Amino acid sequence: MTNSKACLAAALCSLLFLSTFLSSAHSASCCLSYSRRRPPCKLLLGYSIQTITGSCDLPAVILHLPGKFLCADPSMRWTQKLQLCVEERKRKAAQVLNTSAD
Repeated sequence: MTNSKACLAAALCSLLFLSTFLSSAHSASCCLSYSRRRPPCKLLLGYSIQTITGSCDLPAVILHLPGKFLCADPSMRWTQKLQLCVEERKRKAAQVLNTSAD
């Protein structure tokens, strides 16, 4: 009797853990709100664009930082400046690679 209760409790805990993990994994891949933080460009590793599809009903720029992501409003000027900064760094890195390959 106590063995079956222990198994039931373990199964319920496993389901709770799994549902928590799945919901957090979903929200990590979909911006639900915008961050107010404005990270410096030098910390950005890159960015990606979130369009309105399926359950992601918020257009966003997902800023890639070491160990985390921030969701930014694509209509904000500071977001656009960060995107330009990342693109400029990529362009300069490509020039360096092309120059060293010659």
